Amino acid sequence: MSPEQSVSRPKPYLSVRELAALTPWTEQAIRSMIAKGTLREGEHFFHVGRRPLLKWEAIVAFIEAGHENPETAIPHYRDRL
Repeated sequence: MSPEQSVSRPKPYLSVRELAALTPWTEQAIRSMIAKGTLREGEHFFHVGRRPLLKWEAIVAFIEAGHENPETAIPHYRDRL
């Protein structure tokens, strides 16, 4: 088995629960990021009926990019001091 085959890759689209299991975010934190617009519909997630499905590649890009855009950044509580 090659190294690429031994690393399991998540599905391309994940539920909120599945994403919470793969990241340090809780389900509520993910839902809050969706509600606040930090995760954008059409870019980071799509609705199938009423259920949001999150695009894994877009989430990885979001995490790796950091919070370069201050409008979408989630403020850290220490930044308010």
